[in-house]
Amino acid sequence: MILARGQDIELKASYPKSPADVYSTIRRLREREKRRPLTQPERVALGLAYYGAGQHLLFRAAMEKAIAEDPGDPAPHFYLGRHYGSDVQDFARSALHFRAALERKPSPDHQAYLGHALEMQGDREAALSLYRDAAAADSCHPVAAAGLARLGAARLDRLLACPSPHPVLLRELAKMLAAANRHAEAARCLEEVLAAEPSNAAAAYQLHRAWRAAGDAAKAGAALERYREISAVYGGQ
Repeated sequence: MILARGQDIELKASYPKSPADVYSTIRRLREREKRRPLTQPERVALGLAYYGAGQHLLFRAAMEKAIAEDPGDPAPHFYLGRHYGSDVQDFARSALHFRAALERKPSPDHQAYLGHALEMQGDREAALSLYRDAAAADSCHPVAAAGLARLGAARLDRLLACPSPHPVLLRELAKMLAAANRHAEAARCLEEVLAAEPSNAAAAYQLHRAWRAAGDAAKAGAALERYREISAVYGGQ
């Protein structure tokens, strides 16, 4: 997961989600590795299973081995870029891996995430160019669209037209709507964020402020109470 200046992006990877599936995948692939060398997809899958188990050192080792065995594969670089940005917040190293992934395969994902890593290092111009490239191919790419919104280069009407926006984009939409004095619409965006992220204390507090600005005292009070409940369990954000 990426947690950087309020931007929370789920790791986009197809690793098993339940603990039982994660450890079953690890056992199966390690047993297979005893009989023969793993294929490149199997090596990447093993690395992702290690990530799902919280074994970050083993995840890195598997991905580095995958890079050594198939230097032209962008996938290990992409996942390492996500890891170094989200878990380590080493955006320089993250950018190196995203750039390597982009060199091997141009795609909106590789452009957008490289843009994010560069934005987090303060290179707004390079980030803006990459976000625009990614948005040209996918106008609703959540990382690119949210980045353009943060950098003041997005049109509100186009973002509102995106089907089922990701919570990352919904948060930026809420800010843009609030700035346009469309507070009830901002509140509805934040309600969607909380539906996807029930433990997001920051979104609950922003929802309280949005409903208060919209003049709905009852909903503002309910949102504030929700913020207090979340904070008591998870801490404030």
